[in-house]
Amino acid sequence: MTQAEHRDISRKLRVLNHATESGNVSRTCRYFGISRETFYQWRNAFKRDGERALINFITASSISSLFEKQIVRRCHRFRRVLIVKLLRSMRCVPCLPIQ
Repeated sequence: MTQAEHRDISRKLRVLNHATESGNVSRTCRYFGISRETFYQWRNAFKRDGERALINFITASSISSLFEKQIVRRCHRFRRVLIVKLLRSMRCVPCLPIQ
């Protein structure tokens, strides 16, 4: 188990244990800054599959979101490079440096 996985498990177990000890899920969620829906997802996953269920996994939607952001960033960069090359070919000096 990696250090990140261990950290995920220990944080979520801390939240679950706090709720059990205090007997108040709403207060526990406010204290740890999570929604009650998230709390119940963690609790149900832990009851169903144990500690391994508390490890954070990357979802398909988060991966596609990352790819979209990278594509947009690269398109903007490509466009800036093309504009600068065009200006240089016309012997114009761009007034802003490329980043």
